[in-house]
Amino acid sequence: MPDYQTIRGISTFEYEEKRSRFIASAAFADTEEAALAHLNRIKAANRTARHNVYAYVLREGGRTRYSDDGEPAKTAGTPVLEAIGHAGLSDVIVDIVETGTTLKENGLCVLEEVCDLSARIVVNQVSMKMENKRISEIIDKLKKLEEENR
Repeated sequence: MPDYQTIRGISTFEYEEKRSRFIASAAFADTEEAALAHLNRIKAANRTARHNVYAYVLREGGRTRYSDDGEPAKTAGTPVLEAIGHAGLSDVIVDIVETGTTLKENGLCVLEEVCDLSARIVVNQVSMKMENKRISEIIDKLKKLEEENR
């Protein structure tokens, strides 16, 4: 059987921005049952989450699956799946939970969604090292544009 790259155990990372908390986890999963079991554990631990985006890649049979979980189509699960591919990993599930409370904390609710917009920059580690200056310049320009348009 050919060599492949995967991860060992479970790794978790938390990030907060604008009153939303993002919890990312990556876990070894060599079967669909193992991937879904990890996903169910994450969902059970984060019952109030607004979104639970995930993707997994299984070596056996080349099985891949992802979910945008209410985010605009192909804007959440697909980038996670692509990141797994860029990292060259298989037998892994990556899950990102968002627990936003901004509206609820201010007694507000969504009346109408006019337009969903999002932007993500995904760069693998090798490219970031080799093209750091160029990528950083692009990120800085995008941040400047965002600030100008607020």
